[in-house]
Amino acid sequence: MSASHHPSADWLLAYASGHMASAHALATAAHLSNCPHCQLQLSTLNELGGNLLEQLPPSAMSGDSWQKMLRRLEPGSDRAHSPATGNAANAINTGSTATASRSALPAPLQKLLPNGLPRKWTRLSGSVRQATLKQLPDGTLIALHHIRAGGKVPQHTHDGTEITLVLNGSFSDQHGLYQSSDFLVVDDSVEHTPTAVQNEDCLCLTVQSAPLRLTGPVGRWFNPLIRALY
Repeated sequence: MSASHHPSADWLLAYASGHMASAHALATAAHLSNCPHCQLQLSTLNELGGNLLEQLPPSAMSGDSWQKMLRRLEPGSDRAHSPATGNAANAINTGSTATASRSALPAPLQKLLPNGLPRKWTRLSGSVRQATLKQLPDGTLIALHHIRAGGKVPQHTHDGTEITLVLNGSFSDQHGLYQSSDFLVVDDSVEHTPTAVQNEDCLCLTVQSAPLRLTGPVGRWFNPLIRALY
């Protein structure tokens, strides 16, 4: 199934130029691995960038330029990724074990989860589970979320940016339907209640810069606990 929700042109430009944090690049690379539409856009951006570089006059380089470039490519560097091949996953390591097939995951996530899906999940509600893959020093949380068929994530907004990539199944909210490979970026301007379709569980990759904030009349009382557990 082809994706119908994609990263914006500005988002892909930041990815192509390497001006993107590794966690965001990971989610983008995972989307690109299954989206011919965005692959074509990225190829065009790379070609334009190459043409612009060819038109620039040569400039002198410092004596340690080679060493600096090698340091930037080392695992752990925030810029250690290649837009063309989606190697952003190399910049993030996890010790998760697994129960599901590795081949079912997009290639960039296979590097994070070489044995498949994690064994350890935390139940957030009766129908929602979370498997934390990594929390970065700046507070960015990379996780998998599993929503049981017909299950709902409580009504909420976001105090930061959240990227969601649908890996399997689908969910809907007040703004649309999101299916396999769809890419969604939301912030505090969006308030929604994601709900999995009735006949299939939904699995998503999420990258959060801050914890979500429940906005329902009951849920908002749990926000201090959410912030404490983030």
